Amino acid sequence: MEEKKHSVLLDQRARLNLTGIIEIKNFQETAAEFETAAGILQITGEQMHMERLDLDSGEVELMGKFISLYYPEDVKEQPRSFWGKLLG
Repeated sequence: MEEKKHSVLLDQRARLNLTGIIEIKNFQETAAEFETAAGILQITGEQMHMERLDLDSGEVELMGKFISLYYPEDVKEQPRSFWGKLLG
């Protein structure tokens, strides 16, 4: 299985093209969260909407006014301890 590559292309803060999208965790007009091949991506903005969505190829095109794009390090799944694996 080929690993998806993640890229972000922001044009004039109004059009955002994403590749390497694995899952849409949350999507609202002012905030969105995606699981990408590079980790979790959190986006804030105004009047955001999806122009195009193709999860088979992992591509999303968003329109709106984009304020921030953030990859929080602490959201990545941590390796579980022995007890976590046993009880989980």
